[in-house]
Amino acid sequence: MLERVWIPLGGKNPICAGKGTESREVSRAERIRQANSQIAAKAHELSFGAPIPFLCECGAPACRQFVRILLGDYDALRGSEGGILAPGHLPLLDDELPVA
Repeated sequence: MLERVWIPLGGKNPICAGKGTESREVSRAERIRQANSQIAAKAHELSFGAPIPFLCECGAPACRQFVRILLGDYDALRGSEGGILAPGHLPLLDDELPVA
């Protein structure tokens, strides 16, 4: 059964509290990485062979781009600590994030 996860993409950072972990703020980019990880896990479970739409991980508040890549390419990017970025997008640095 697919577990539903709510991942807000705007506004203030939510507090994340998991089993056996301390609560902490989670950045938008980290929430998107978590969502992509869940997408990949389900795609592995279903043995997807076609390109999969992942969310762009640039972290820009207005970004809503999808990146369609094969699951093997996703795994290779994750293995190299790379991010999933739409063409022309760059990862935001912490000091570039807007101040609320």
